[in-house]
Amino acid sequence: MIVVNATVLSNLARSNRIDLLENYGQVIIPFQVYEEILKGIAAGYDFLKSIDEIVDEDWVKLVTLESGKERTIFKGLLDTVDYGEAAGITVASP
Repeated sequence: MIVVNATVLSNLARSNRIDLLENYGQVIIPFQVYEEILKGIAAGYDFLKSIDEIVDEDWVKLVTLESGKERTIFKGLLDTVDYGEAAGITVASP
């Protein structure tokens, strides 16, 4: 299992190798990261569409921050990183 952010996803999509992620088993994409990808598609970065195409695959899981603990970690990280990175770190935290 891996947690990915928009940078990882966009770099793999740009190089047409988004398929490499399937080798890691379950791929976790925080919803904040998915929103960044959708904004990129809306801005005309068509290569990001390959990411949108995989979100319904069995090996990809979109997750949201649900617990109070997760929201606290997330908000604390926003002083140093952006939303997608904060969400990824939060999801990956034990």
